[in-house]
Amino acid sequence: MRPLKDQQVHFTYAFCAEFYGAWDVKTAQTIAKAYLKLDAAKSDIESNNYLIRDIIGEYDIQDSAYIDNTLDASLVLIRQLMDKPKGPGKTIADVRARAEHTQALASDVKNSLAALAPPGWRG
Repeated sequence: MRPLKDQQVHFTYAFCAEFYGAWDVKTAQTIAKAYLKLDAAKSDIESNNYLIRDIIGEYDIQDSAYIDNTLDASLVLIRQLMDKPKGPGKTIADVRARAEHTQALASDVKNSLAALAPPGWRG
């Protein structure tokens, strides 16, 4: 078996080219880069979700950390982190920094994908 880390980028590029029917190499590369960037950001989002739960109330039967999420429960966890941080990477400032980084990255991805669209396209 080949380690995923050695194959993931090549596989992602090939998958994006085939699945999305990319009309040229630049398009396939842009879509693949978007996938890779968003996959990397997912770790930041998951770190925040484990600290303060998913504050939109997501219900995920696959992960006990998400069962019965409520906004009130998230606010309690946020208050607890404000009052007593849990250590490096587990403070409100860290949660916010990860959220802001993800937001900026998503905006960058959105812009790079939008730049591929033909003029006047409104998808």
